[in-house]
Amino acid sequence: MNYYRPFLDWIDHQKERMLALLNTWANTNSGSLNLEGLDKQMLLLKENFIHLGGEIQELTLPSFKDIDTEGEPCKIALGKALHVAKIRSNGTRVFLGGHMDTVFGKHSPFQTTSRQGNDTLQGPGVADMKGGLVVLFIALLAFEKSPFANALSWEILINPDEELGSPGSRAIFERIAKRNHFGLLFEPSFADGAFVSERGGSWNVNIVVKGKAAHVGRNYHEGKSALYAIAPLIAALEALNASDVIINVGQLSSGRAATIVPDIAVAKVNVRTETVRAMLQMQQAVEFLIRIHAREGITITLVPATLRPPKPLDPQTKTLFSWLEQSSHDLGYPYKVRRTAGVSDGNILASYGLPTIDTLGPIGSGLHTHEEHIVIDSIVERAKLTALLLMKVANGEYTLPQHKAIPL
Repeated sequence: MNYYRPFLDWIDHQKERMLALLNTWANTNSGSLNLEGLDKQMLLLKENFIHLGGEIQELTLPSFKDIDTEGEPCKIALGKALHVAKIRSNGTRVFLGGHMDTVFGKHSPFQTTSRQGNDTLQGPGVADMKGGLVVLFIALLAFEKSPFANALSWEILINPDEELGSPGSRAIFERIAKRNHFGLLFEPSFADGAFVSERGGSWNVNIVVKGKAAHVGRNYHEGKSALYAIAPLIAALEALNASDVIINVGQLSSGRAATIVPDIAVAKVNVRTETVRAMLQMQQAVEFLIRIHAREGITITLVPATLRPPKPLDPQTKTLFSWLEQSSHDLGYPYKVRRTAGVSDGNILASYGLPTIDTLGPIGSGLHTHEEHIVIDSIVERAKLTALLLMKVANGEYTLPQHKAIPL
């Protein structure tokens, strides 16, 4: 540990700097659809990440293809992603990532940070995941100050669409997974400090029901109500819920006025499962229900949106967690792991074969609510933990998983 101590001690002195960065970034609204806010966040990130000395660039993402309230295809413009890379001559490569977008749009009343007691910061995105971006930046800055830096190549992707399911950045993650040996993401830890060991999967899908409009008073019986047609289908979807399966109809759009038979209904559905097999079974079950609920004058169409497969705790990922456990013990930090039904971009990386730890961000809670907060000291602790892990990999103390990386 004496080899690494000066660089870990340097992080101890960065607490106020990290807190200032976090306040600035979290007070900048960067909701997934707020392109102006995402541009501002991009500039703030570039001002800091340029000090890492890597090649820095903005990546334009394709539009997100979705379904509007009329059941018609539409395109949603996405913000740009930030990519930073420092490629050295050796063969060891690590990916570090996070997202700049939050679930809080520009009209949300939750816009600014506030201190809650001595060691709690509350605010939009402080945990999910601007706090994680601060951890990533300071940890990598400390690593680059160390004599071990020349033994490790790294690249960073900070995407603007994670809260939408990463539809625009998925192809970039595929390329990243193929050219790196392991990945580190900076989503928040659990409120008790536990890391996520494995994740369930998430499938977002649109169900579009079309019928026939009619004037209620004059020719009600000539109409075909899309809303009445989708109601039993929603009930049937709800009945599929089980201990290891979650199906949630999160949005329903239908109708123009009480005096018109609704000819369109659009449901946005999220399916969560623990295993790939269960996900495939649920996809088949949803397709079956759609077939049997169609009838004369009613068409029902399934339009998939985004898919993030389950992230298992495979042997390669277990190797990464053994590194994390040892590094935690070296620093005197508690070490706990637990599975979750929540998803991250770690699901995508894992689906392309890259072993990944994806909760190296601060200890936090209240995600996606106005109660979102972090333990302030944990941003320092997580930065030290990440820096130590990277230095030990670069110094040859940790043996890399057998993952075939394709050069840039």
